[in-house]
Amino acid sequence: MSAAPRPQERSASAAVPAPESSAGGDAGSEPERIAEAATGLDMILTDAALGPVRRLVPPVSTGLRFSAGLARHPRAVAGHTGRLVAEWARIGLGRSDVAPGPKDKRYADPAWSGNPLLKQAM
Repeated sequence: MSAAPRPQERSASAAVPAPESSAGGDAGSEPERIAEAATGLDMILTDAALGPVRRLVPPVSTGLRFSAGLARHPRAVAGHTGRLVAEWARIGLGRSDVAPGPKDKRYADPAWSGNPLLKQAM
């Protein structure tokens, strides 16, 4: 006597109804439509099970390759980091020479120049 499959053992395609075709044409066989719907459902369920962190954090191998690339050029990294920190200090003191381009309309709002926390040399 075989026991009924538990919910997690059932195929996702068995629970997904085939979509109705409103155009009247044959968009594919029923098994193909069911497999296509099940694939989408599998992706959604997998994504939900792994959580949003997976989308926000790159894989470890990507971070390792990036770090290895930086480690191969320590002088360049130190130079760029120093310039970045110096520019942040100038921005914090309100002495930065960095300004948006003349055609950049994103900073046209007076709040950018009127708010002391956002004000930069423009």
